[in-house]
Amino acid sequence: MEFHPLLEAWTAQVLSFRLDGSSKTAQDCALLPGVAGTGFARALRLMQAAGRSRLLLCGADEALLPHLDTLPVPFLLVETRLEHARRLLAMRPGLPLLADTSPWALLLLLAATNWMGEAVQPLLTGALPREHALPRLVRLLQAVHPLAIPHSPLHFPASRAGLSLAAILHPEEPDLAGFFSQLPPWLAEVALVWDAPDLADLQAVQAQSGLHALPCPVRQLAHPLTDGFHRQRNRALSLCTGDWVLFLDADERLPPEAWAALPALMATPSVAGWWLPRETLHPDAAHCLMGYGLWPDLQLRLFRRQDGLHFSGAVHERLQGLTWHKGDPDPITQAIACRVHIRHEQRLRKTPEALTAKLARFDAFAAGTRHRLQQDYPVMPRATLHSAMELAPQALRLPCPPGA
Repeated sequence: MEFHPLLEAWTAQVLSFRLDGSSKTAQDCALLPGVAGTGFARALRLMQAAGRSRLLLCGADEALLPHLDTLPVPFLLVETRLEHARRLLAMRPGLPLLADTSPWALLLLLAATNWMGEAVQPLLTGALPREHALPRLVRLLQAVHPLAIPHSPLHFPASRAGLSLAAILHPEEPDLAGFFSQLPPWLAEVALVWDAPDLADLQAVQAQSGLHALPCPVRQLAHPLTDGFHRQRNRALSLCTGDWVLFLDADERLPPEAWAALPALMATPSVAGWWLPRETLHPDAAHCLMGYGLWPDLQLRLFRRQDGLHFSGAVHERLQGLTWHKGDPDPITQAIACRVHIRHEQRLRKTPEALTAKLARFDAFAAGTRHRLQQDYPVMPRATLHSAMELAPQALRLPCPPGA
C-alpha cells in the first residue's frame, strides 16, 4: 500500500527529534476489547454498511501488527505517543504510520492527504483517557467538516470590508517598516498600542517606519507593558471600530495572497472567528518549524467585532466572548482557514539574545511557567507544506475552539 510521501516525511522528521527532558519510555495502553482479531471483521462490516473504504487506526499496539497484513482495505496508523511510534517502526519498517503530538497537526495533515471524510472510518484502538490526544483526534475527525468559502472576491469588494488591523508594538522592534509596508490600502483603520510611556516620544520611530504614509486612519495610544499582554490587546481592541478585527504581532507577516483571501473569509456566512495556521520560519525563509505543536500553531486572529469580546491570560492570551449559539439552525461559529498562513519571522529578525529577553518577559507574567529557546527543532520546507495544504479543504468548520 502506497504511503503518502508528506506523511512519511513528517513522521520521519518528528521521530528524529526529542524534546529536552522528554521521556524515553513508551506510554502503553491496553487494547480496547475486541479490536484485534474478530474486532477487525466487525469494523470492516460497519465500514461496508456506511460505504467507507479506508481504515484509520488511531493508536497501535504490538498485538495489532500481525492482523494488519490481512486487512483487505487501505489503512493508516496514527500515533501521538512518539516513543511508542519509534518502537513500532523499529519492529515493522515501512509501516504506514503518521506520528505527531498535536491532534490539530494530525487533523490538517489527514485532511490534506484525503484521510478525512465520509470514505474514512476512524477507529480508536486503545483504552486512553478522554483528554488524551488520540481520543481528541477521533472526536475532531467525527465533528469537523469542510466549509465552503465564497469563491470570487468580486462579490464583496475589499473597500467595504470594514477591517481594523490591530497590533501591540515596541518602538525597538526590528523592521517596523516591513510590518507597515505589508498592509493593504483597503484597511478601514490601523489600531496600535505602543509599549512606551508617551506617544510624543515616538515621532521619529513612526516617521522612519512609514506609519505616517499609511492611506487609512491610524488610532493609537502608548502604555508600558506592565500588566500583561492580554491587557495590551484589550487596549488595542478598544480602539477598533471596524466590523472585523485582525490582530498581528510585529514579527508576523501575511503574504499578498493571504491578504487577498481575507474579504472572502469575512463574507462566509455564520463564521464569527477564523483560526489561521502560523508557520515559524527557521532556519531560513524557505523552512518552518514543525512537529510537537509547532505547526499549525493555530491562532484566532480574525474575528467579527461584537460586545463582550476581551482577551484573557497574561501570556499566550486567548480571545473570549465570541458567541456560540448552540442549537441555532444557523449558528455563529469558528473555522480554520487551512491555506491562509501567518508567517512568524521572529527567529529570522531577532538575535538569540533578543529572543531570550522576550521569553524572560513571558516568564515574568506566566506565574511560574518557564519558556526556553531551543534551536534544533525539526523543520519542513514551506513549499512542501503549502503544496499539500492546497489539496486540503479551504476551511474546516469547528464544533468547538481549538484547545477546548
